[in-house]
Amino acid sequence: MARRGEFPALGRALDRVLPRVRRDIQTRVLDALTDNLHAVAMTTLLQVFAGAYVTGVQVGWLVHGAILGAPLNMSPREVRAWRDRAMRHGHLIANRVRVIAEREPTVAELRQHIVKAGESSVWTGQDDAGEHVATLAEAAWKEWVRAWPRTEHRDHHDALEGVVIPEEDHFTLPGGANAGAQVYGPRDWDAVPDPGEWLNCGHALAYHRDVTEEDLERTRRGVGVVYRPPTRSAVYAAR
Repeated sequence: MARRGEFPALGRALDRVLPRVRRDIQTRVLDALTDNLHAVAMTTLLQVFAGAYVTGVQVGWLVHGAILGAPLNMSPREVRAWRDRAMRHGHLIANRVRVIAEREPTVAELRQHIVKAGESSVWTGQDDAGEHVATLAEAAWKEWVRAWPRTEHRDHHDALEGVVIPEEDHFTLPGGANAGAQVYGPRDWDAVPDPGEWLNCGHALAYHRDVTEEDLERTRRGVGVVYRPPTRSAVYAAR
């Protein structure tokens, strides 16, 4: 296992799949994009983003499953459920892209947004699958880790690297525009719907069945910050 605060196995897995997702976006969307998005069918956008999400689910299922000892193969029922979830995600992101296109961005801006939406869909699929596998494996703890090289420096995200808390609890963002916000993990869009917080973040969650006293002490003291977990935490409320 990597040292605390790092998750290189996930980063390597994403390195293998993201180029394929970008090629799919290029050939199916960007090559058809002229001066506006109307040249690209809505069904194509939906399929591209749903496919990117499925790719992320496959990565998350295999990487987290291998570490936690969860089943590496999905049942037919699980496959159907994830496909349905992927289609809902694809529809959501395709509609968001359409809304942004109506604001008349430049072609370059629109192209960049579409690529970022595809990459973000992979991360979202990975995040959802990791959480699901952790539930199956009864992993009671989660750790904020770096899985991807730093592309945009966020000191307050880096300060949480290696912090381990109970799986059901939330991290407190210790800085930035959303300081004090409670999030389940990186890319918690429901809690903090701010692209400036999450795009190119490079962080993820690693799940653990057991932790050490050293982990808990590191979390209590933080790394360069004093970590203040939510008071509803059964582990930390009295500390």
